[in-house]
Amino acid sequence: VRFTGFRPDAKKLLPGADAVLMTSLQEGMPLALLEAMSAGVPVITTPWLGASELLDGGRLGRVLPDWEPQSIVRALHTAVECPGMLNASAQEAMSVARSRYDISVTVREHERLYRRLLAERKPGAPTARVRQTV
Repeated sequence: VRFTGFRPDAKKLLPGADAVLMTSLQEGMPLALLEAMSAGVPVITTPWLGASELLDGGRLGRVLPDWEPQSIVRALHTAVECPGMLNASAQEAMSVARSRYDISVTVREHERLYRRLLAERKPGAPTARVRQTV
């Protein structure tokens, strides 16, 4: 384990990692896990609300059953001693992350949503005015 502190080049370092471990109690949509997935790095995480959904029930990474230190140690041991066990899920996670969570995908989906909402707008409906301030 190497603690490097803040690194502006962290994204470049990810492909050299054996695994990414997240031991959070709560998360929203953790960018660190999405970046690890996108880089093809195996993901191991505790079962915060949404972890199983993000990792497709464990198909895209390892979701631990609890927050117990013994569970974390066993998962890390497996990641280091038997890397092949997590590599297949990491490759699948990379494909899913790049096709579902990439910023260009998000932009296209938002644009599609806005166009659909504009098309569904009733004629004569008031339009919100947006004022840009600098």
